[in-house]
Amino acid sequence: MVKIGLIQTKCYPTNEKGITIISNKIRELGKKEIDIVCLPEQWLKNNLIDDGDKEFLEFKKIAKEFTMTVIPGAFFNKMKKNTHIISPVIGPEGEFIRKQEKIHPFEDEKNKVKLGNEVKIFNTTCKFGIIICYDYP
Repeated sequence: MVKIGLIQTKCYPTNEKGITIISNKIRELGKKEIDIVCLPEQWLKNNLIDDGDKEFLEFKKIAKEFTMTVIPGAFFNKMKKNTHIISPVIGPEGEFIRKQEKIHPFEDEKNKVKLGNEVKIFNTTCKFGIIICYDYP
């Protein structure tokens, strides 16, 4: 059986503050032996992440400590010349393993981001896919 933890949160004044608060919640779920933790889209300040490795370092440490998968939500991220809305996955080893790009941007997002073009299958504790907002194949 796979145990999934869902965290519904508000947007915080800074990414640092939000990530600190949510790190504590993820750690609490780790103590309850949750296998996969998932956060929503748009809980970060301006829905933007500059350096996922740096900003989500604590999430990565917790994932490794509790051998859990953490899906930190979905947000704008510049990749090369394009901006995508991505949902990265931190695996049980504490490293980013892959990311899902948003396939169907909503309203004004359509003018700001490049579309994702495939639904990916992730395989950590179990096989799963990620839908961002109202993505569908």
